[in-house]
Amino acid sequence: MAFVGIIIGAGFASGQEILQYFTSFGIWGIIGTIVSVFIFGFFGFVIVDMGQFF
Repeated sequence: MAFVGIIIGAGFASGQEILQYFTSFGIWGIIGTIVSVFIFGFFGFVIVDMGQFF
């Protein structure tokens, strides 16, 4: 739960900041959003999985 609290903090609460940033780049921003979701998901899984060992 601590990982979720760190990643989904005040900046992600409304999503407005992320929406404004990524959509300002047009179609490449939407592609960047999708790539970012996969990167956050993958590394989040790796971090939580590694945390089980310690």
